[in-house]
Amino acid sequence: MQKVKKILIVGEGIGGVNTALELDRILPEEVEIEFISNTSHLEYEPQFYKFFNDQEVANPYISYKDIFEDTRVEIKKDVIDHINFDEKIVYGWHATPYHFDYVVFALKNEISYYDVYGMKDLTFNSLSLSDVLQLKSHLHEVMSINKIYPEESKNIHIVIIGGNRSGCEIAGSIAQYTKKLTKKYNTLTLTISIDLIESESRLISELSKSNSQKIQEYLQNLGINIHLHRDVSKEEIEEVYLKDMEQNKKIVIWCKEIIPNHFFDKIEGFRLDDKGRVLVDSHLQVRGKKHIFVIGESVSKSYSSAFFTPLIDSKYVSEYIAHEIAHKKYHSYRPLKQKSIISIGSGYAICQIGLITFSGWIGWLIKRSFDLHFLLSILPFSKALKIFKSNRV
Repeated sequence: MQKVKKILIVGEGIGGVNTALELDRILPEEVEIEFISNTSHLEYEPQFYKFFNDQEVANPYISYKDIFEDTRVEIKKDVIDHINFDEKIVYGWHATPYHFDYVVFALKNEISYYDVYGMKDLTFNSLSLSDVLQLKSHLHEVMSINKIYPEESKNIHIVIIGGNRSGCEIAGSIAQYTKKLTKKYNTLTLTISIDLIESESRLISELSKSNSQKIQEYLQNLGINIHLHRDVSKEEIEEVYLKDMEQNKKIVIWCKEIIPNHFFDKIEGFRLDDKGRVLVDSHLQVRGKKHIFVIGESVSKSYSSAFFTPLIDSKYVSEYIAHEIAHKKYHSYRPLKQKSIISIGSGYAICQIGLITFSGWIGWLIKRSFDLHFLLSILPFSKALKIFKSNRV
């Protein structure tokens, strides 16, 4: 009797979710699928801007139980910290073993703080929803103090370090939101300055030069000061920024050093490039490790950090595994230049599709249509529509 195949998906985010759903759709019913994540919900990062508004959100997460409700996918909440490549076992906390025939790692990137003591606690970021809500709460606290003690009020200086996708999106959201807060707290005389610092010659290098310029001009129209060719050294952070943050003179949002998940660095057996990304073969398998896949932004390949990469990778790996199980050949992975969709706050987006670009309100409508399409791909129609119409997405 042939042994039942078992597939593990380790990670979170849209890449891991889409892999599990694709495998459930195309694989024979007898194949087992387990989804292992350190959370019980999906955080859809492109919609974090929605939480910069004055309405409270009762439940800002999309439950994995809702996503996998009518599938064979078994959900496990755990943190994987070890892997036995030879025995094909990954281990979670408390040494919980998970056996597999195939495993797909879809882990999110992390932030590097230059090993500067105290920097993680004093700065903000936008990698997770909890981080965004923490920043939002802090802005309310600062505005409230300025309203209660107007004689002691200070001008607010917000510094966003990193002009990548994350930095530009959060900059636009904050510029719009602080204007709302000054009206809400009646602090219209308060001066709020926002600086966006980028070490490269332009913002969001994945875009064309003309679209990078559009993003820059839109942010400047929102009142944001753009500083290009301006790097921030570890010494400057220690000598200037940390002191200003400790004295509440600056609100610093760190979007600069986004690095691959530390899991790949601590596990012996993953070969990494000079950026810490995992080296893979032509089928996205870890080099020298058959049936062990890595997808998304932690992979050493072209366009690994692009917006649609997790979805493209998950589709390819799912099809490859299905062909492998059916003892059929499948073509090699071909990284293609992708379309980019970047929103700057609410109401403005750039959609770059090959040589064609849609910007402004039209770009925003295209982005919203993609959001709805994605929700419909992971949830029943009624639930997807409800979330899309609410403040959750």
